[in-house]
Amino acid sequence: MGSRILILFFGRYQMEPKRICKLINSSSQSKLIEEELKESEEKYRQLVDIAPDAIVVHHHGNILYVNQAGVTLLGAERAEDILGKSFLDFIHPDDQELTRKRIEQVQHKNQTIGAVQKRLIRLDKQCIHVETTAAPIHYKGVLVTQKIIRDVTERVQTEAIMRDREEKYRLITENMCDLIGILDLNGVIQYASPSHRWVLGYSPEIIMGLSVIDFIHPGDLSYFQKQYDRMIQSKSTSQVEFRCRHDNGNWVVLEAQGNPIIEGSGEVKHIVFVARDITERKRSEELLRKTKNLSIVGELAAGVAHEIRNPLTSIKGFIELLQTGITKPEYFEILSMEMNRLESIIEEFLLLAKPQVVDFKETDVNSILYHVITLLHNQAIIKNIEMLYELASELPPLRCDPNKLKQVFINLVKNAIDAIDDRGRITIQTYLIDADTIRVRIADNGCGISDHRLKFLGEPFYSTKEKGVGLGIMVSYKIIKEHQGTLSFQSEVDQGTIVDVNLPLGSN
Repeated sequence: MGSRILILFFGRYQMEPKRICKLINSSSQSKLIEEELKESEEKYRQLVDIAPDAIVVHHHGNILYVNQAGVTLLGAERAEDILGKSFLDFIHPDDQELTRKRIEQVQHKNQTIGAVQKRLIRLDKQCIHVETTAAPIHYKGVLVTQKIIRDVTERVQTEAIMRDREEKYRLITENMCDLIGILDLNGVIQYASPSHRWVLGYSPEIIMGLSVIDFIHPGDLSYFQKQYDRMIQSKSTSQVEFRCRHDNGNWVVLEAQGNPIIEGSGEVKHIVFVARDITERKRSEELLRKTKNLSIVGELAAGVAHEIRNPLTSIKGFIELLQTGITKPEYFEILSMEMNRLESIIEEFLLLAKPQVVDFKETDVNSILYHVITLLHNQAIIKNIEMLYELASELPPLRCDPNKLKQVFINLVKNAIDAIDDRGRITIQTYLIDADTIRVRIADNGCGISDHRLKFLGEPFYSTKEKGVGLGIMVSYKIIKEHQGTLSFQSEVDQGTIVDVNLPLGSN
């Protein structure tokens, strides 16, 4: 026995005899389609209900449906608190007119509205920022509006904070006297602050896209490029001082700090420079230096007069004795010593005051020190002083004036010998303190120098020795400065003194 199915007959009576038209259709297929539609609708409803964004369906503003995310967004506890209300009641008063127009567009013109940002007033009176899209759909046989609403309050607040910060930074940047520039790895100017206009005379728009090298003084270019490359390689901040061409053709001295900007991959992407015009400061420093030099000349003149007067007085006295006929062999020895003292004072004075010809050449620092040690070894033995040396092997050659450096090292080692009464120790060391600098250290365990006296070292006619005139250290400072190096002292009374001479390998 077969299965039973429901058959629907549709017929139409014809006027002609014996003609009946019948349409037979199986209702099983219709029922299957109906069930599939119900299942599809249920799936859609479930998806809408659990959607993370709020979904609201309204007809001319009257809310017909809201999902759970919409209930939460609008500050309700359940959907019934919202259903039947006007959607416009939740719109901020300032945004209602625009919302009303968009509702008309959707329901009367059948248009879909893209993302629009507006403000909603929740049931708890809290104002939130949302982004909405609207589209016409059929709901229960009626053309209605479906809105998808996303809370963007946090994003809007963050954007407002960022805009506020950007505005503050813009105001600071546009009104500060310092220059701010962003360069790429090739030194091409990516950004120039408005201050370039009144500091250097260039409009920022004109110089952006140009190379910073085009503006740097030729004499500073090599130094700048070396520092720039070092910043990129080391990924560290660096300070640089250089001359930059003003739009009027003059040179402006800039003091700049470069900061590498490192991207997510860990590589340097840009260099940000903050620079200031120090031209006037440099002029003031030069004027002060000249004034100080004049003061030093005055001190030197007074000091030389005083130092020369003492041996001259002795010489004059012995000459008067000789004129009376009183002669003793020791008189001539004293006269000779005083004449030698006069000669020594004059030579040191000339070394300090007279410009010297500096002859730079590639030299092994250790070989200079070997000569000094050999020269002064006997003086150390006489005082029972042990002279030790720890000279680093394979030091890179130093571009220097070997005779000038020899003079400095002799002076420093002699001072160390003079600081030890008996049975002391002097240690001479050489080593690299970084890839570009050699250090020569001379340490003794002599009497040491007090902090009060240490700060006067290098001033004319100030000496730690009873018969010194203080020019030796002053001359040494001058020579080391000519080599772009530094000379520093550490000392403690009754413990000894350490002298460090730092010499850059690239000096010239």
